[in-house]
Amino acid sequence: MLFHREQIRIDGFRISLKVFEAGHELSWKGHILARLCVLFDGGMSETGLKGKAEYVPPDVIYKPAEDRPHLRFSKEGARTLTVELELARAMMLRQAGFPVDRPFSKRSGLCIGLGLRMYRELRQRDEITPLVLEGLALELLGEAFRSDGKVCKRNPPKWLAEVKTRIHDEFTRRLTLTNCAQSAGVHPIHLAQSFRIHFGDSFGHYVRRLRIEFASRQILETKHTLADIALAAGFSDQSHFCRAFKLATGFSPRQYRCLLAQA
Repeated sequence: MLFHREQIRIDGFRISLKVFEAGHELSWKGHILARLCVLFDGGMSETGLKGKAEYVPPDVIYKPAEDRPHLRFSKEGARTLTVELELARAMMLRQAGFPVDRPFSKRSGLCIGLGLRMYRELRQRDEITPLVLEGLALELLGEAFRSDGKVCKRNPPKWLAEVKTRIHDEFTRRLTLTNCAQSAGVHPIHLAQSFRIHFGDSFGHYVRRLRIEFASRQILETKHTLADIALAAGFSDQSHFCRAFKLATGFSPRQYRCLLAQA
């Protein structure tokens, strides 16, 4: 049973906060819009044309229009924020290059952070709320559709793919552009330029994003202290971590943890 729902409709979007009770099953009726679901708490299982899938926080799930999986919510129930795309908005995003006809799911603490900002805006509405929510919805979709794939249509050279793999393996350590360039046998300037061309981001910003993503999941999934999480994520100290986290998510780590408990 869906026992709580709060919804707002703005230009091309329907944004809903939903709470589902334990064991509730959901089957779809009528016309179904494309939608992106941010899972704050609990979990759910899905049975669809491509088999079964299990989702837990910080999973973000996207389904195109008329995709109708059968959902069953866990023994803890679930709390979600859903952004539905009306036809005109979906067409606009398709024209902008978003693959709106392809379902996907990913784990993203950064998306959870954007979802929490939308949650707070919905619960504390004023006359600017529709404008704020439209911007946040677009930012959330952009972050959700962001892939680790290639911005450049050509595959990256082997040495650059190996640098990227190293970053994912060692992002909590003290990586430097110069050291990675030396290991790859290229000039640091060449690495910096090639990284942005192929992956659409700077070397340093990419490392920071991985650290923030790791930290946000630690805040969500563990009870570790913020100081311990900062060190585990590779930040030099807690104050540096807090500044970077707030810049990326809009919340301090403490606010992020508190809002997740309240959502």
